[in-house]
Amino acid sequence: MLPIYDIKSIILKHMEPIKIEDEQRLQILLSAAEERYKSIHLMRERVYKFSTWAIGVLLVVVGWIAKAGTDICFSQRVFITLAILAASGSISLYIRDIRKGFDSNFSVLVKIERLLGFFTPGFFGDSDKSLYPEKWSREKRRGEKRRPGKFFNHTYLIIWVCVVIALFTVWLA
Repeated sequence: MLPIYDIKSIILKHMEPIKIEDEQRLQILLSAAEERYKSIHLMRERVYKFSTWAIGVLLVVVGWIAKAGTDICFSQRVFITLAILAASGSISLYIRDIRKGFDSNFSVLVKIERLLGFFTPGFFGDSDKSLYPEKWSREKRRGEKRRPGKFFNHTYLIIWVCVVIALFTVWLA
């Protein structure tokens, strides 16, 4: 295999597309799909672990506040409230950044799967149905803001429900 700088110099020198055999294209697509699958799973795992950790810390804070009860003065309640909101906002921004990467990887993966024929009716058999249902492509359609996946939305929901419970505990304990 040629080092990257040799490939780049060949492309720049000839300025023609490299002719790639079908078998090589297939291997490139399969390799790219494998990397996208790994990236997507790592991103979901990272969000899961991070949000679980954040919720755990929040529960410790709630437990401490519930135990302290009326020993917390007004200024401490304000500080704890601001700290909880700042931490939760930062967590949400972090998860949003991971989601952007997830969406980008997912879009590339859907394109690869289309090229491999997973959404083409009859490509993998005599049936007039495709291997994957069209809804699995989850491509954006006009007017849609997000793909319909629920993992990230549910993660946000769980975190913010815990934040609301923590804030109620801060002010009502």
